[in-house]
Amino acid sequence: MSKVIQFDFFKAPEISTMEAEFQEVKESVNRVRKGLFARHNKLAGELEQIRHEFEELKRAICRSEK
Repeated sequence: MSKVIQFDFFKAPEISTMEAEFQEVKESVNRVRKGLFARHNKLAGELEQIRHEFEELKRAICRSEK
């Protein structure tokens, strides 16, 4: 028993519209994801700088108490 599959030559307008909307959403999500990673990396760098400054301040305070 063979099964016959009929493929449409043209897509239904609803499907084309949904695929276009899906692609837009996918691109938007990708931009948001990249933006979040960029902000995360920036904040991680700032945190590391603040930690370094804090350690320097602790060392300076400990030296001046002696």
